Amino acid sequence: NDGVRLTPAAQNPWYVLATVAGEQPGRHVGPITGRYIDEERRRQNRRFWNGFVCLDIPREKRVEIAKEIGLEPRDLEPLTTEERSQINARFDRAFPDLEVGRRTPKLGQTANFSRLKFANDVLFDKYVFPFAASFRDAHFSSSGCFNSACFLGGVHFHDAYFEQNSDFRDVHFMGGIYFDSSFVCGSAVFLSARFDKTASFKRSRIFGSITFREAHFAKDADFQDADFIDEVDFSDGCFKSKTSFRGARFETEVPKFHQREMYQDTSFSDDRALWPKVTDDNAETGKQAYTRLRQIAAEAHNPDLEHFFLRQEMRCKEQLADRFHALMFRLYRWLSDYGHSVTRPSAALAVLWLIGVAAFAGFFVAPVQAGLPEDVLDSPLRSGMSLSFANLFGFLGINRLYFIDVLRGLPDALQFLAGLQTVAGVVLLFFFGLGLRNRFRLR
Repeated sequence: NDGVRLTPAAQNPWYVLATVAGEQPGRHVGPITGRYIDEERRRQNRRFWNGFVCLDIPREKRVEIAKEIGLEPRDLEPLTTEERSQINARFDRAFPDLEVGRRTPKLGQTANFSRLKFANDVLFDKYVFPFAASFRDAHFSSSGCFNSACFLGGVHFHDAYFEQNSDFRDVHFMGGIYFDSSFVCGSAVFLSARFDKTASFKRSRIFGSITFREAHFAKDADFQDADFIDEVDFSDGCFKSKTSFRGARFETEVPKFHQREMYQDTSFSDDRALWPKVTDDNAETGKQAYTRLRQIAAEAHNPDLEHFFLRQEMRCKEQLADRFHALMFRLYRWLSDYGHSVTRPSAALAVLWLIGVAAFAGFFVAPVQAGLPEDVLDSPLRSGMSLSFANLFGFLGINRLYFIDVLRGLPDALQFLAGLQTVAGVVLLFFFGLGLRNRFRLR
């Protein structure tokens, strides 16, 4: 639907090199489907690939890489004559019309898997990519497995589409990784992955859960405008450089950053529309996640973001509270947005003042008002406005100084209203001051 024309993976020289021993038998291999991975075929494919592409890597470096990805040094040694013959035979069958010298990929060139249609499971686990690799606009119809792979150069997954799960656990990205605008229908796993250079996931859309637990980001990490539909876990591990989540949307779960080392220049959005709606299902985990995010904002000396996460945490607490305490939380939210709003308590004061003006002025214009001062009766509207104001700011003593006789002459209902105004005025003025404090960071 996006207009990109795809090529079957079997027609791509790099994919033929990656599957010299053959593809896995069918899609979605595993115990759920009843189809299992052919381990010997996977081992052979890995050996053909690594032996071919690692030819120009010094032996000491090969030994180091083999140890890192869990292979024996001999698995990365140059191919034997017999193994090269098998590769040549495989390419002869795949590309009979090409000249012999043009059939196999050239070392040092970008491993180009762009705009390919991978019909079966892609198993690139423990593969070494000594140079840049590109999976731009690639379509993975089944699972994509890259766990423990090693990318010495940059790798591009721009606009890649994963219909199923993708596995990048323990992958070492020595060059930059660009996952921009990618689309993953299943889960994505970057457990213990290492990112030595820029890691960009801008505008990516992940429908399943995604985990970066214990992942190490040595340089900039960019998740701007990414869309995470399900659970997001960044616990443990670290960010060592500038990190951005601006515009990132978390639809159902609050991202977890427990025990993660954060870089001070880490940015989040404070737009409530980008964060999940609080429900019974996510309130408990959301409360814990927001507490950690609030701590991160405090450590970064970002009071605006800190208070935003506090308000989100309070919403989770409101969802979890019993009826009485939930009512208290709601009143706190309605009247002050959990201590952040200046407008709400101001509006509540204005409404309460107008109610008092209407009640007191209406009483002052009644036909008979025995015992009230004449100046009050001569100007009932002005007197009602003044008395209502004095009640709201009762702690200043204005009502006792100027309206003591008037208050004594009021009926019980209006005396109750005057007392209610005095109590409510103190509360609302406190919320007003709290909002000013939080708005202007008065400590």
